[in-house]
This record gives sequence, structure tokens and C-alpha cells, in this order.
Amino acid sequence: MRGGSSVVECLPSKEKVAGSTPVRRSKSDRNMIYKNKSIGFAPNLVPLINNGTKTLTYRLGDKYDFLKIGDLIDARDSSNDRVFAQVEITEKSWIPFKDLPTDRNGHEIYSSKNEQRETFKEYYGKDLEDEDRILILGFKVVKS
Repeated sequence: MRGGSSVVECLPSKEKVAGSTPVRRSKSDRNMIYKNKSIGFAPNLVPLINNGTKTLTYRLGDKYDFLKIGDLIDARDSSNDRVFAQVEITEKSWIPFKDLPTDRNGHEIYSSKNEQRETFKEYYGKDLEDEDRILILGFKVVKS
């Protein structure tokens, strides 16, 4: 199913039920493994992700706000829609576009704020405002 948004695996919520004993779960047990959910990357970035050079992605909008640190999600080549890796989310933060670094380690380097703005315009088809919120996701490849 293409474009689906269902989650195949999820863990039950930790609710108090009369007469039950709460189950302790390790932190890693609460992380989600998302099937049918993925993050697309331009084809020129695929080798950089696979070799560990690219470990950050910047995203406009809240499409990936559901992700938490420790979650696993598929990484797809946007040119052919093929999964090329599974990544674990290692960082999640929001920042206004005006404060987004142009030269952060783990991400492509932009020669200027204008180049960064133009790159976002190419990806999202709109001009960015300085106050537009950008989601920064850090990740590591766990399976390629």
C-alpha cells in the first residue's frame, strides 16, 4: 500500500486498571517501529546516509512531529521510492529558520543563508519566512 499511514507494531499504553499490576518496561520498549511510514531523501543523499556522513535532516512542517528519540523508521530514496535503510531517531528539536545553522556537522553545508533558503524552496515549493519552524531530526543507520 503506497502512502499508507498505518502503524504495524505498537506497544500498549501503560494504563492503570483496577486489580492489575503495572508492567515495568525499559525505555527501549516504549520506542516505536514504524512500518509504512518513511522519510524520503534526495538520491544524492543516499550514499551520505549509508556511509554515516549525513546524520541530520531538516524538515519544514509537522509531518514528522510524531517521531520520538529511539523510534525506528524507513529511509527512502525519493527518486524511486525504495527503502535503502532503517534509521533510529537520535535527536529531535525545533528551531526558527532564521536560526538554522548553515554548517552543522552531520548535514550538508550551505555557503550562505540564501543558498539554504533556496534549497528549501526547491524541496518545498515555497518561500520560507524567518520564523517558519524547522524540525531537526538526528538519526543513525541501524540497517541498510
